[in-house]
Amino acid sequence: AVARVVATIGLLPEEITPEQYTDYFFTLTTSEDLSESSFKLAKYGIERYFECFDLPCPRAATPRRFKPQRLPVVPSESEMRSMLASTGGDLTAKAVLALLSGSAIRKAEALSMEIHHLDFDRDEIVVYNGKGAKDRSVPMDPILKRVLRAYLREARPERYLFESSPGVKQNAYFVEKILEHARMTCGITKHLTVHSLRHFAASYMSEHGVPVREIQKRLGHKRLDTTERYLHDLRSDRSDGWSNFGILADMYKGSRR
Repeated sequence: AVARVVATIGLLPEEITPEQYTDYFFTLTTSEDLSESSFKLAKYGIERYFECFDLPCPRAATPRRFKPQRLPVVPSESEMRSMLASTGGDLTAKAVLALLSGSAIRKAEALSMEIHHLDFDRDEIVVYNGKGAKDRSVPMDPILKRVLRAYLREARPERYLFESSPGVKQNAYFVEKILEHARMTCGITKHLTVHSLRHFAASYMSEHGVPVREIQKRLGHKRLDTTERYLHDLRSDRSDGWSNFGILADMYKGSRR
């Protein structure tokens, strides 16, 4: 590992500047061929070199692993419509996908949601004890409301919205399996995760004129810059109606389910 550093930079480890170490490790961590173990080998090899020669080790020579900033993979509107349509008469799968794509709540929040958190009279979903131990409410799309009501009539859960057995909430694999089945059924080749649906909802709201501050509130973000990282093709100059974005209404237009 040390020999590789020396060969790459052309200097002994004690002669390398902090800036050169930073550049070197950044290059390593952005390489698709590098594994976590390779990074650790390089880092600890250099650290051991300084220890053996009783030399002070620059902080830049033993960095944390950089996490490259990659754009999230997000389904398109047509892909989201296809996945929702692919659920057919499976009201459980339909409710899961509609809830996550139509409300932008987190996977853990959906799994922890209890029936009384759905306020059908006020058309809102109350998220209790979300990330950061914060409560918030998000609007309930009219179509999402219809889907959830149909699901509740059929599934009759006891306490949690999605249960593996009476009074016992489902696990993360339950949601992941539903999304993966829908993705494969529709022939979508993108590597979608459950979190992709949250990004989709945020992006859709942005593209349909919902102000960034409102999106921040619905996502439950403490910082505005966190919300901005979620948004693709941000269109902050739009000001048309945004009180309830209508992707679900578009997908279910004319449906009587």
